[in-house]
Amino acid sequence: YTRAAVGKGAIPEGMSPKTMTEPAGYVMDAKIAAVGNPVDGECQVSVQINSNDVETGFHATGVLLYAADPDLGEVPYTYLVLEEEPEEMRHILSNYAKQGLPFPAARQQAALDYLTEYKGADAERRDRLSMALRAPNNILALEYLKALRRLSSPILPIPIQREGNGYHDPGLSGAFCSATAIRHFLKKGEWGPDFRKELGRKLSSYVPPETASLLLGQEGHFLDENDFSQMLYYKLLMERGQGFSEYADGTRQLSSRICRKLPEFSDFKGFCMALKSKDMTYARISRLLWHILLNIRQEDVKASKGCGFVPYLRLLGFRKDASGAFREIKEKSAVPIVSKPSRALRQLSGTGLAMLQQDVLASDLYYGVWALKQKKKSSCELQKEIVVL
Repeated sequence: YTRAAVGKGAIPEGMSPKTMTEPAGYVMDAKIAAVGNPVDGECQVSVQINSNDVETGFHATGVLLYAADPDLGEVPYTYLVLEEEPEEMRHILSNYAKQGLPFPAARQQAALDYLTEYKGADAERRDRLSMALRAPNNILALEYLKALRRLSSPILPIPIQREGNGYHDPGLSGAFCSATAIRHFLKKGEWGPDFRKELGRKLSSYVPPETASLLLGQEGHFLDENDFSQMLYYKLLMERGQGFSEYADGTRQLSSRICRKLPEFSDFKGFCMALKSKDMTYARISRLLWHILLNIRQEDVKASKGCGFVPYLRLLGFRKDASGAFREIKEKSAVPIVSKPSRALRQLSGTGLAMLQQDVLASDLYYGVWALKQKKKSSCELQKEIVVL
């Protein structure tokens, strides 16, 4: 690698990171601080910039890494788009976080304030935006849109208006109920002939017959976080001496809190509630505990991010009449398609292999606990076949 350059502009319309020969709004060159090889077949480049020679501050939006080609000389190698909130919004977000608001609420309020103060949103538009930013599916959709923009993806996102009950509505009623309502109804019932009959009648209005049959066949043996409580408690006890800050979503502060609160452990959900605070949401804590249980560390997430989080595609099933679409996906895919995990373990390497192994572990752990709960034989992820309809 020859050099790295930093820019403060946006990639022009009609251009993409692959077609850029210099960073948008070039400001300065950066220092290539280190070049490493974390796993076989992959390279990690560390780039540093400082403000010693900067007269006016700027928001870095992109970094372009150059390499030496034996025939062409210096050529653009890879373009990193730095997708962040506007600088003004980051300051507003920081202020709300300091006031003790949970991060999702702080981000929502900061976005509304920014759009009102800097983008001229009126009261009516602010109200609409407030409702949109509160909806879980909309928040997820925004993250998808950010990812598509960051990757300059040709995918055209098409929003579909939600109909029927809300995302968190617990009522099994109306033309379209929520998945939350179905889960709530399945868990609260006393499984017996009468309940099975009532459940079958209710489910037939909301899910396909095949899905209803599968749910009825579980006889109430559904898993939740608390089914993994003993495993988690054992893991926390075994590793409390070294702490948990190296795990994904972990921090030194949260690690210390886990160790301090460990004597209060009763079950998975209860421990999440015991660790929850104004500046640390239940969801964040739950993710950390799952990462601890599954041995997913910060370095694993960094490696996954380095390869775009998708080093392979996992084929779970397809319809025979859609084989043409599958063939086209296979021809155009930039990453291998895994249909048999056992074979992929021999074909993949580096981060792709590590991610598949974590996937297999998580699946075997889930189905193993489910089998123990039902006193049945477990199934192995490596032996599962794709579903063909």
